[in-house]
This record gives sequence, C-alpha cells and structure tokens, in this order.
Amino acid sequence: MKKLKELYHKLIHSHATPEEVAWGFAIGVFIAMTPTLGLHMILAIALCAVLKKNEVATVLGTWVVNPLTIFPCYWLAFKIGLFFLGRPLQQDLTARAIKDIFHLGGKIILPLWIGGIVLGLLSAIPSYFLVLKIYPFLKDRALKKLIHPK
Repeated sequence: MKKLKELYHKLIHSHATPEEVAWGFAIGVFIAMTPTLGLHMILAIALCAVLKKNEVATVLGTWVVNPLTIFPCYWLAFKIGLFFLGRPLQQDLTARAIKDIFHLGGKIILPLWIGGIVLGLLSAIPSYFLVLKIYPFLKDRALKKLIHPK
C-alpha cells in the first residue's frame, strides 16, 4: 500500500498531461488482462515507452490484476475466449490449469489470449475515459492542498 501511495503521489505531482496519464493507465489495464503473468509490468512499461505515455500510470494500471483479482479476470477472459472460438462454455479454468498453462497449449492458452485481448479492450477503453476525467480533478485537489495545507 505504501508503494501504491508513493506512485500516486509521483503521478499527481508530475507534469504529465491528462491524455498521457489516461493512455498510460489504459495500456497498463489492457496488458494486465492478457495472460502474460509475471511480465505485465515489463510489457506495459515497454509499450508505454514506445508510445511515449506516462509510465507511472501504466504501472498503476497493471495492478488492476493482482493476487485478489487474477483468478476472476483470467476465468472471465477464458470464458470470453471460448465464446469467440465457438467452444462449449462449460470447460473450467482451474488453479491447476493456470499452473500448467504452458503444458496444455491451445486448449487453454488460445481462449485465454483471445479473451484477454477482448477483456483488455473492454476494460482499457472505459478506464482511459475515466482517468481522463478524474486525473485533472485529483491533480487540482492535490495542488490546493499544497497551497492551503490544513
């Protein structure tokens, strides 16, 4: 939680534009929904650097998927992928399956990738617009606290 607060403080006091922050956060959210566990932050920061968006916001966006949300997010991505592949939705994605994901191949990885991309887009687009609206408000509030501390 301390690290999260530090990143938030760094973001709020940066000179980044709302668009850069919104793009950065959306990139982080998108990457977080893909089955690249363990590489989320690296991939998101790399993509963010190439696109010249805010890397701090990207890191915060990747934390949407965390130990508490990973199984629901990946389960939903798996089900979405099955739907798009026209496969029966009754297949389960279990904790054992996530552990053995690379041994099961296309049976799990293809639906996870397809579903992760779809879920990533469905999550990243609204997060972009939400952060675009909220970031200026938060930045202004932080500036007022600096000028008029209690």
